Amino acid sequence: MSDFFSNAASDNFRLLKSKPMSGTAVTAGTWYLLRIPKWAFVSRVWVYVETLCAKTDVTIGWAGNTETAVAAGFFSADTLKAGVVGYKEATNDTLVSFGQKYFDKGTGAITLTAGTTWTTGKLYVFCQYSVIR
Repeated sequence: MSDFFSNAASDNFRLLKSKPMSGTAVTAGTWYLLRIPKWAFVSRVWVYVETLCAKTDVTIGWAGNTETAVAAGFFSADTLKAGVVGYKEATNDTLVSFGQKYFDKGTGAITLTAGTTWTTGKLYVFCQYSVIR
């Protein structure tokens, strides 16, 4: 019998928090919130909606890793529900939204995409990752 063991292991994890995304300061477009290093395995992403957003066309995704960015890579607008106060965790909810991502080809970022300019609302994005090669 042959073995194919891996020595790739991690003994760390990082927890990141974005600056607050709030009110009329959030204009339509994509915002880069959290830096993700190369070799990071993003294991969890959460959103805390502190104040409901009047505009609910908000998604959380990722960019970088030498790939095409996915605006709803972690949360589609339907699962984020920016108009509902509370904590939400990314799950495998659609064909493009997942709870995890491995940045093995390059650095990246967790992003927020707003379809329209906000009039009210406040949220934070949190991310847990480990670097493993």
